[in-house]
Amino acid sequence: MARYYSSSGAQCPFYRMEEPNTIHCEGVIPDSTIQLYIKKAPAKYRLRYCCGDWKCCPIAKMLWGLHDDPKNLRMMTLTRPYQVRGEQI
Repeated sequence: MARYYSSSGAQCPFYRMEEPNTIHCEGVIPDSTIQLYIKKAPAKYRLRYCCGDWKCCPIAKMLWGLHDDPKNLRMMTLTRPYQVRGEQI
């Protein structure tokens, strides 16, 4: 079995991949990831947030706030286009 895999049902734009107890999300700097280690019931978290209501996920809220605030966007070097309030940046 592969070490990393992706959930075909993931809806979150920040979701990248996962391991058995770890979900990898987009990082706060280019070419980085946030690793969310979940000791118990990682599938429950993935189904609730990654594949479901991702806008309620604490990690997604933080990342969305970084991309949504123009001050933060100026400080970040983006490696791919992002959609912020309907505009591609």
